[in-house]
This record gives sequence, structure tokens and C-alpha cells, in this order.
Amino acid sequence: MNKFKLLSLVSLSLLVINIILLCFIFFSKSNHFKNPGPRKMIIEKLNFDDVQVVKYDSLIQWHRKQIRHYESEIFNLKNQLYSHLSSNILPSFTDSLIQEIVLRQVNIEQIHLKHFGDIKLLCNEQQLNAYFDLTKELATYFGAGPKGK
Repeated sequence: MNKFKLLSLVSLSLLVINIILLCFIFFSKSNHFKNPGPRKMIIEKLNFDDVQVVKYDSLIQWHRKQIRHYESEIFNLKNQLYSHLSSNILPSFTDSLIQEIVLRQVNIEQIHLKHFGDIKLLCNEQQLNAYFDLTKELATYFGAGPKGK
């Protein structure tokens, strides 16, 4: 077999493999690449009606905006902290930066708690039991610790 035939055969094989892979990705009934996220799960578990979903979506927007704000501040503070590793800086300077990072992280946790409190306020009496079940599930989710332990 000459080089041209071999190259043609390999190219054709790769083309067929790519087409099969694309068909599998696009036509697969269980698309593993899409994660519906907590929004869909919370709406389904609490059986929110359309009005509650609209209110919940506005809560999500506020929550995300606040979290992004503090995460951005933490990122900037960590950059300041670690950019000084090669220089002789006072421990009080690093301690103050660490304390600022901790304060932002506390704010993030308070925002998370407020968010779930706001979700509870959206619930009617029939949904509260499902909300309490959800909070137990979330407690195990957030309290699980790092993966790999």
C-alpha cells in the first residue's frame, strides 16, 4: 500500500469516527454535558408555581451579583497577598490582608444563608416540609467536606 492510500484510509477513518462522535453528542437522550444546576432542582423539589419561579429568579440574580462582588474582592486581595511573597513585608500587612479575605468570606456565607431564608419566604405552607427536606439535603451537600477524603 502506498503512502497516498494509507493517508486516505486514515483520513477517512478519522472522519467517520468524528461523525459518529458528533452524532452521539447531539442525539444522545441523556446529555451528560448539561447540568441543570440547583435552580431547576429547587423549583422541582419545592413545586414552585410560575409566580414563585419569577420571584425565585430575581433572588438568584441578586444572590449571584453579591457573590460575584465578594469573590472578585477576595481574588484581588489574594493577588495582593501572594504578589508580596518575593519581598520582605511586615507580618502585620499579610495578617491584615488575610483578615480582609476572611471578612469577605463571612459576607459570602451570610449571603448564602439569606438566600435560603428568602427561598423559605417564597414557600407556602404546603411547600415548607419540602423546604425543610431540601435544607437537610443541602446541609449534607455543603457539609460533606473536600472530595477525596
